[in-house]
Amino acid sequence: MTEFYADYGSWRLRLTVPERYRDKVAATGTRSSNVENNSGTVTYIFTADDVHDFAWTADPDFEVFEKSFRQMLKENNWRDYELEQSIAESLIGAPGFEHITSMEDLLPRETKIILMLQPEHGEYADRYLEATVKSLYYFGLKYGEYPYETITVIDPAHNARRTGGMEYPRLFTGGVRKGNAARTLSPEGITVHEFGHQFWYGLVGNDEFNHAWLD
Repeated sequence: MTEFYADYGSWRLRLTVPERYRDKVAATGTRSSNVENNSGTVTYIFTADDVHDFAWTADPDFEVFEKSFRQMLKENNWRDYELEQSIAESLIGAPGFEHITSMEDLLPRETKIILMLQPEHGEYADRYLEATVKSLYYFGLKYGEYPYETITVIDPAHNARRTGGMEYPRLFTGGVRKGNAARTLSPEGITVHEFGHQFWYGLVGNDEFNHAWLD
């Protein structure tokens, strides 16, 4: 009944689902392959290294969006060049940061953003995605880049709202209701918060229960 804490490990998940769940499955890690079965099912294989938990979800109603972090960064005009310059100036020439020679070297690595959205929440697709790409950008600049290939955002179904607002390595759940005005910052607030757990406790590995101030 509390937050959790675990060692790091590597995972390989082989998951067989009915045909109606085709491409509507998400999990911690990278989908390495899928196997067509003769029984009206499909098998997906997910792998993940250096994570301390593993979660998966499936919903035949999901609408799936996949975006490139670097491409979204190019398409928007909110990039903070002043912040980048300040960080670059503080790191250039510093021991351990010999690879930093310009602001461009600061940008986090390429990451695929996967959004699994409920169909009635189509109005929030861009807001979920923008909150996620901004999280990758600002956390990456200030705390170190997100090191994994993918980040998956899950929008829970209406009758599963209590699964919202939860973090797992490389995957987290959001949550939103129809008709929220932009000024409510929903789903932005929960998206940034749950992404933040990719660092604390995700990469740092802190114990959220005994060191709650880091949660």
